[in-house]
Amino acid sequence: MRFQPLFCAGLLAALSPATAFADSLSSDGASSLINSVGARDAGKWSSAPADGARLTLPVRGTDRTDRALALIDNAELRSLLRNANASVIGEGDTDYVVTLDATNLPLPGADPQSPLPALIREADLQADVTLAEPWSANAAPQIETVALRQAALDWGALQLDASGSATLNEAGLATGSFNVTVPDWEQALSLIPADVPITAERVTPMLAAQSDGPGLSFDVRLEDNRVSIMGIPITTLRPFTLN
Repeated sequence: MRFQPLFCAGLLAALSPATAFADSLSSDGASSLINSVGARDAGKWSSAPADGARLTLPVRGTDRTDRALALIDNAELRSLLRNANASVIGEGDTDYVVTLDATNLPLPGADPQSPLPALIREADLQADVTLAEPWSANAAPQIETVALRQAALDWGALQLDASGSATLNEAGLATGSFNVTVPDWEQALSLIPADVPITAERVTPMLAAQSDGPGLSFDVRLEDNRVSIMGIPITTLRPFTLN
């Protein structure tokens, strides 16, 4: 499992609701607002969350989890999502609530050379997904909007919380913004692969100037699946389309 470019990795692998909803979980320019966060928030993941710390919202409706997971061709990914307690609940003709709730989730086939462990300690997600039209038995659904209520990831050196929203066009290209908080931005920078344009040398002075401590909050922008942080292009995502 190859670590994807900084911050996007956790955000869009564990956090992207469209991805969690279906197979874009996949196999495999405005400037951002940056604010420092207090020491208490920055230390959120320094120990296991206290009982009751998770945001749990009541979900009622029709369970569409099996039907959604059947859209994923990759059996290993399907199994991983089941182990992560993936859930897709219909709340109307076009509205769905997508959730993940995983603790100590093993990652099959993890790259032994990866700086990230083969076990995700915590992965939580709750998002509202709206389809362009009712989900027909004869056609794959088209996602129209994703509103991320909350996402939290604790995966070795990659720890974050996120929320935000995006709209998708007919080609599956997303435009929107997600606010991400990391408890230790210097630790996160240590995960940047050498082949991505956002290098530690390039962003460290900017981050240091904006942060009073280790914690940092910033926006990840998407425009037609092009991802940027602080106006710096990071990567381009695959279209979010369902089979």
